[in-house]
Amino acid sequence: MGMQRYTPDVLRTNVESVGRVATLRRFRSELRICGQQIRLTNIVYPAALAASIATWLFALGCPLWLDETISYWQTSGGFFQVWDRQGLSFPAYPYILLTTRTLFGSSEFVLRLPSILAMLAAAWVLYCSAREFFEADVALITTIVFCTYPTVVFAAIDARPYAFGVLAVNCAILSLLRWTRTGSTAYSVLFGIAAASIFYFHYLFGVILAAFATFLVTVKPGANKEFGRQITRALLAFALLMVPVLPRLIYLFRTSRSHVFSLPPNPSRLVLAFAPEHMLPLFGVVVLIAAATGKMANPDRAPSRAGVACLLFAIVPIAILYSVSVSTSLRIFVERYQLVAVPGIALCWGLVLSRINSTALRIAFCLAMVVPTAKAHFEEPTHGYTWKYALEAANRNASSDGAPLLVCSDLPEANYQPMPSDPSTSGLFGQLSYYKVTSPVIPLPRAWNDEAKLQVHNFLATAAPARRRFLVVAYRVSYPNTQRIAETAKDSYTAHTLGVWDNVSVVEYVPR
Repeated sequence: MGMQRYTPDVLRTNVESVGRVATLRRFRSELRICGQQIRLTNIVYPAALAASIATWLFALGCPLWLDETISYWQTSGGFFQVWDRQGLSFPAYPYILLTTRTLFGSSEFVLRLPSILAMLAAAWVLYCSAREFFEADVALITTIVFCTYPTVVFAAIDARPYAFGVLAVNCAILSLLRWTRTGSTAYSVLFGIAAASIFYFHYLFGVILAAFATFLVTVKPGANKEFGRQITRALLAFALLMVPVLPRLIYLFRTSRSHVFSLPPNPSRLVLAFAPEHMLPLFGVVVLIAAATGKMANPDRAPSRAGVACLLFAIVPIAILYSVSVSTSLRIFVERYQLVAVPGIALCWGLVLSRINSTALRIAFCLAMVVPTAKAHFEEPTHGYTWKYALEAANRNASSDGAPLLVCSDLPEANYQPMPSDPSTSGLFGQLSYYKVTSPVIPLPRAWNDEAKLQVHNFLATAAPARRRFLVVAYRVSYPNTQRIAETAKDSYTAHTLGVWDNVSVVEYVPR
């Protein structure tokens, strides 16, 4: 057998062939790794989003809290009484709730169903807004941050208009972003409609308009004639839809001091508004790891428009709520009112996470945010305090002899209004419309004021001579009322507490 001779050309050909094989193998290996990463993100992000949405539902079976029973009361008189019972807000949400009740009943789940659907829609619209700036994975993380925010978790199953208010805010944001990107007249009109619809669900959410106006000025300096016509159309749509809302908005402004119930905020609450619970330290750890491993980088799509929009939509509404609360007697820096800024805050988190050029770190951040949140809500599902158990205990105790119940309203407005003759027909005692009692009810204000003294004096004038037993039901803020009643009736009655349920006390007064 002859020995094969390798000429320089043959050797060169063999080397090139081996190189092509090695390159092909390396490409196939990289393709497999890339495929694994794609499959991993396709699993992790949807699973994290599903887990964050599931977190909303852990407290779904909890009894209605005070404000939810007021929503029920607004609809309990039927279609033609909704307008008269609208209270401080426009009755768009009560009509939605009434329709739901008429079709499906009045269980806690049914009453909360519209809010769940509205918040799901709000999450989807926010995702679409995030896609205006970010790639799909960052947009998903932005949506997950939104869904795990404590105020969103609460509002998603709250039988109140907050979820619809957030949906309106998100629709306005998406319309504004697409209008300024495409220059479409249709989006300008949609923006005007969506911006006005915010006031149909919550007046204080209107502070976001300042952010919208600033954004328009920032991204469209020296606007051309066509853009000016689009602004005119947007303002016209906004103005027309605002006409029905203006009377209640003016009334709220004139009586604003009578609706205050919160304490002045402190700087720590301001920080928590942007990064609740463990989010800030978690992000700090991720940033340190990214910096140490060289994974901090500018994203491929990082126009200045993204940063301006995210910061304005987050900072401006929070700044207005906070500054008004610290500089005036109006305490509007309340968690559920801060909900108006959460879409912008979630977009800000998406913006900063887009600077982390590591899929693994993004996934780690996502899981470290979702898992503890879901675990905490699963272990202790709560949804505001409820009057249900205290009213049941009081009614059960009073049923033997029909002892009257003196019930203190927990609405600040009760301190400025005369007490109703029938509490079950008044929004000041909405809890009695859903959790009914059979004993007669004597309504009392939230505070111990002249109206409370008058009501107690008139009641004792007939109850004491008749040696009639009675009970007082009051939330924590009204505990001083029970003490004052005990002092007023000490010559004729002995008082002792039957129990406290969810900070609602039931005190029995027995004749001496």
